[in-house]
This record gives sequence, C-alpha cells and structure tokens, in this order.
Amino acid sequence: LRVSQMWLTLLLLVSPGLSFLLDDPLEESLSEELTFTPLVDAKLLTQFRFTTVRNATSKGEFSNFNLFPKTVGQIVSQYGAQEFHLTFTQGRWNTDHWGYPVRSGPSGVELWAWFDKGTEEEINEKWLGLQRALGGLFSASLNFMDMTNTLEPGFAFSPEGDLHSRVGETGNHGVRYAVLPRESVCTENLTPYLRQLPCRQYNGIARLLQHPTDLYRTEYHSMGMHYYTKCFGQGDDCQKRQSVLTQTLTLVFNPSSRSSTDASGFTTFKLESLFGKNQSGVTACPLSSSSTILVGQHPEFDSRWKSSYDPEDTVGNYLGQYSLFQLLQDKLFTLAFQFPPAIPIENMKLAPVHIDRYLTGHGKKGSGIVTHIFNNLDSPIQIIFLQKVPWYLRVYYHTIKATVNQEAVPIHELLGPEKAYQLVPGKDRERSSTLEVEYTVPGNSVFTIEMEVERAFLHWTEYPPDPNKGFDIGPAVLKIAPHAEVYKHQHTVSTNEERPIYLYTTGLMVLMPLPDFSMPYNVITLTCSVIALFFGQVVSALTLRYGTNYVGGRRFVSKRPLAQLYRKVVENRLVQKLLG
Repeated sequence: LRVSQMWLTLLLLVSPGLSFLLDDPLEESLSEELTFTPLVDAKLLTQFRFTTVRNATSKGEFSNFNLFPKTVGQIVSQYGAQEFHLTFTQGRWNTDHWGYPVRSGPSGVELWAWFDKGTEEEINEKWLGLQRALGGLFSASLNFMDMTNTLEPGFAFSPEGDLHSRVGETGNHGVRYAVLPRESVCTENLTPYLRQLPCRQYNGIARLLQHPTDLYRTEYHSMGMHYYTKCFGQGDDCQKRQSVLTQTLTLVFNPSSRSSTDASGFTTFKLESLFGKNQSGVTACPLSSSSTILVGQHPEFDSRWKSSYDPEDTVGNYLGQYSLFQLLQDKLFTLAFQFPPAIPIENMKLAPVHIDRYLTGHGKKGSGIVTHIFNNLDSPIQIIFLQKVPWYLRVYYHTIKATVNQEAVPIHELLGPEKAYQLVPGKDRERSSTLEVEYTVPGNSVFTIEMEVERAFLHWTEYPPDPNKGFDIGPAVLKIAPHAEVYKHQHTVSTNEERPIYLYTTGLMVLMPLPDFSMPYNVITLTCSVIALFFGQVVSALTLRYGTNYVGGRRFVSKRPLAQLYRKVVENRLVQKLLG
C-alpha cells in the first residue's frame, strides 16, 4: 500500500510538467532512403537521403527534441531562419552526360537562407549569426561569407516551404546567398553531419558511411542539409506547422577502379568494394518509419544487378525496391552490379539545357566574362541567370551584350522596364556586383551574355597566401523553369518531388595585378647590410687602439689606400692635439 501511495504521489507531482505533452503531443518521424542509378559512362550514382519531420507545437518553439537534431533546432530558432540550404561539394557534376541531379551544388560550400520579416540590418545580423553557427557546427570557414561575399537575389531561388506568400509580401528581401569556392571538403565536415542523424553511423543505411576515406575517392561528392517549414492540416491561418530537415549525400563512383572485369568487358562489383565495409551488416534504423533501398536502370545503359532478396515493386524509374524492415534475421542482404563497357562519348546524348562560362582578354584592362546557355530542345525555355562578380573585378555594365545564335538581342528585351532583372553595381570592399536576368531562350539556340571587367589593384594585405595561383571566382547560377522534357533528364527519388533545377558553371581563376612582393625583402636586406657595415666600422674606429707594428725589425706600413689615409690623419699634429 505504501508503495502504491508513493507512486501515486510521484505521478501527481510530475503530471503538471507533462501536461504540455498531453495537450499538444510532439510528433516526429524519420525516413531513410538509398538509391543506385547507373550512368552512361559506366559510373554509379549513389544518393543517400535522410528526412526528419517534426510537427511543431502550438507555440512554434524548439524546446523539446526526440528525433529532430537539437543543435539545428536551436540554431534556426535563435536566428529566425525559416529555410536554409547548405551544401559541401567536392568535384564537378558532369551535366552534359549525367543529366540533372535531384539536388546540386557548386564546388566548395554554398549557403542560402530565408529569414523572418525585419529590416535590412536585422536580417544581415541574423545571416552572419546563422553562417557562424553552421560553420562551428560543421567545422567549416563559413565566417568568410561576409557582406562583401553575400548577395540578395530577387527571384533566382525559390523556397521549398510555404514561404511564397511571405516572400511576395516582403519583396523577397529576406533571402541571402553566398558561396566559398576555395573551401575544401573533408572528413571533419562529415563527422558532425552524421551526428545529426538519430541512429548516426551505427545503424541504418548510414552504416555504409563508416569509412570516409572511400567516400572521398569518388568522382563527385556532395553533402547537403536542407531545412524548411510548411503548414499542415486544414485552414488558411496555419495554426500548425511542420519542420522538415533533409540530409542528402550524393556520390558518383567509378566502379572500374574497385572491381574486376571479365572477358566480355562486363565489370562486376559489390557494395563492400565501394564503401569499404561488408554491406551485409546494414539494417534498418529502429527509429525510422521507413528504410528503403532503390535500384534504378538507365534506358541507354544495359546494366544488371542481383540481390539475395527479390525486389518488392517498381517506383518511378527504379526497377527494384527493397525495404530493410522486411529482411530476415537468418538471411543476409547482398547486392551486386554488373556494368557493360561505357558508351563512347560521341554516342552520348547531351543534356537539353546546359551552361558554360569563361574569361577573355588579359592584363588589367581588356578582360571580360562570357557565358553561353545552350538550349538543345525544339521548344523555347524560360531561364533565370544569376551572376556574382566580386568587387575587385569592376564591371562595366554599359558593355553588356546579349546574342542568340550570334545575333544581337536589343538591350530593352533583356533589361527593359517590363522585364524582371536586377543590376547591383559593386562597391570597393563593401559589396559584389550582381546581375540577375530572366529570359526565354528559343529552341535549338545558344544564348550568350558577355561583359567587360577591370581588375583592380589591391592592398598588399588583401592578397591570399598564394597570390600567384590567382583568385577563385564563384560560379554563376542558372534556374530552369519547369519543363517536361527537362525533367526527363533529372534523377528523381521515390517521392517524385518536382523542384526547380539549378545548374552551376565552373568557377573562374583570375590572376590579379601583383606587386613585387620581393621588394620589401630586398629593401630590408640592403638596408640591414649597409647599417651593419657602417656600424661595424664606426665601432672599430671608436674602440680599437692603434700603434706602430714592427715586422722583422722594420716598421710595418700598409700600402692600402684606406690605411695610408688613416695614417696621415692620425699622424696629423692637430688631430693628435684634439685626441690629447
């Protein structure tokens, strides 16, 4: 009886603290997905996808956590981030032959985010705080994304959440964008990435990521974290919201370097040869609601695969689906692939839309930036082009020229009063130049934008440690409007989400005018040498005592001019009187 009374008393004391859970229960869910897709050049595209969904409380605060990572929740709550997208990329995505990825990112680190309503100063302060917090979380140098490296895009980026109405009301001034093309990606970024998963790398499909050295020996490596909010339920007032956090990891393997080839030219490899671990130990994360492995088939590439389990059904472009919750304890799950020789490059079909950019000219003046946008479709396609030029490349906007198939486009059709565009001139050491235009590219044509730039002289303290290598210029961004033919070349996932396609150009390497960094060294060396010689002679003249030397019974007199001059000065009577 006393034990029952004690438990009843304890329940009454604790129940007030747990009442909020009964009034507004916290609901969170986790789903994990791994997809394999062969590419036409005998490469294997591997995509990891971890999605955590949290039904926010009525107050909309991040106060209690179950599956949703606490660090991310505290960061977005403190800095008022309604949505952010962070990617760490190593390598270049070959759009011409690989098609379009589900999520793409430029080489280096890219971050863009939306914030709550506020003034420009308040949003800038939140932006700097968000990047520093994420930089500390992922051990990255995001603090270099200062305001000189930050853009305010007008319409190039579309939110994935339900921010469309909010963006329309605030004029889209709540979005910030920055990229660091020189930031290297390594295992110190992967470790905190895995810590945000409920099962980490100890269970679920993330167990394949326990050997990071094998992950960074790939042709392409892109790791991303994407957070956004959306409404759920009925009504337009949006009383309840969902916070969605998607962690992605995209890898492109070259199986030929990790497999064996038979006499017919087919390459056979297993998962353990790719990830450096026996894949049979992979099971579903017990905290997830779904854990799926999908195997796809390229329509132009006759690849084969086999598994110890029969596939369940077909999902979209994927011919095999395996649920890790259906695995038997006494039967291991194995997966092996067999690839034929790669299709020759001349027989590969190019992507319907792709972009290219390069530098022209040389020296301080006469330089320029040229961008080509290729539309291989028969129908026109609408694009949005965003280019950031750092402040030390001064853009002459009056030299902007646009052509379609080498035929000039009137400037009012590109930057007219009825067109959507944004031109922001750069300011030395304060902000970068921004060019953002919307245009409809005709079918089977090449749209070209070129402009002249001038390379500025910098202070010697503004050069990097390796100035002779040059300055890295971030890539330009191309947003493609929804188009049925374009989506056919995109690698989809099981959810079949149709989000905008973003293409990135390669970065540019610009060699700025360099001062003679050896001149300070030469001046210091020459000055120190002169001072040392002068100081030594003066000290010798003031401290040494000179007398008459005799060699072989005769008085020794040096025949050197300096010694003869010194002897005459010393033997002078006036000098002797002065010296006492």
